[in-house]
Amino acid sequence: MALMPGLKVEILTNGRALPMYDDPDVLDHSPDSHTQYIEATTGAKFMVRVTVQDGFAWGDCHLVRITAFFDGDSGWVRDIRAQKAVAKFSTVSRWCQASSQWKSGTLGFGSLEMKEATDIVPDFSRLSDLGKIRITGQRFYYSVHQPPTTQTNHKDSRISEVSEKVLKGKAISHTVE
Repeated sequence: MALMPGLKVEILTNGRALPMYDDPDVLDHSPDSHTQYIEATTGAKFMVRVTVQDGFAWGDCHLVRITAFFDGDSGWVRDIRAQKAVAKFSTVSRWCQASSQWKSGTLGFGSLEMKEATDIVPDFSRLSDLGKIRITGQRFYYSVHQPPTTQTNHKDSRISEVSEKVLKGKAISHTVE
């Protein structure tokens, strides 16, 4: 998939790129957004790779910031500063409330446990992002003044079980671990 002309996005598992298919449910195809889907195997580890290809129009920009969002969580960032460069996302870090420590883990396709009834009622807006991998790209230009950056807290707030009635028949079978 082309994120921007000259930027290639791939989802790899076992060192091979997974085929990407056009999403028949997306009616509005804008030039600034591409929606595709992949078929995943539960438990498989994966990596997102974004590659700068020949013909990428750098113009006056100094870098391209690639941000990856998994299951609607906060984004993880990689900067690309040169032709033929690659940005890879294969691990994520999250804050563990139970141990009060940062935990790092590899990306994997997790299963979603279906239950008849549960006391856990997740936010419906978060349910729509389950199983989604969203990649964004932004061109950056250096200026005279650059404000300091702040670190983002990635709290572990993943949804692992949901009432079948909440999904109302929508076919969601995976989350990103």
